[in-house]
Amino acid sequence: MEHAKKLKLINDDAVQAQYHHTRYNATLTKPASKIPYPIQIIRIKDLVVLLGLSRSTIYNKINPRSRWYDKRFPTPLRLGGASIGWLLADIEEWLHSLS
Repeated sequence: MEHAKKLKLINDDAVQAQYHHTRYNATLTKPASKIPYPIQIIRIKDLVVLLGLSRSTIYNKINPRSRWYDKRFPTPLRLGGASIGWLLADIEEWLHSLS
């Protein structure tokens, strides 16, 4: 659980205030106020610690052919090669949707 404490919520007011000056000026598909800063990508080993689930359970949740498939579980991002990661903001949103 100590490792999970290090992965703090992105939507924290202090973090939003700290990164307020770095908002994009370019045209975006989402309003700038909806973009969490900083964007954090977490890998499977951190996700296992954060959620308290095994690697195989997480992979079952993202596999449509698995009987444990969860269509609400965040889709991983392809980082290159066989590497994948998840946006921490998406994981937090999924956790909030469970309660």
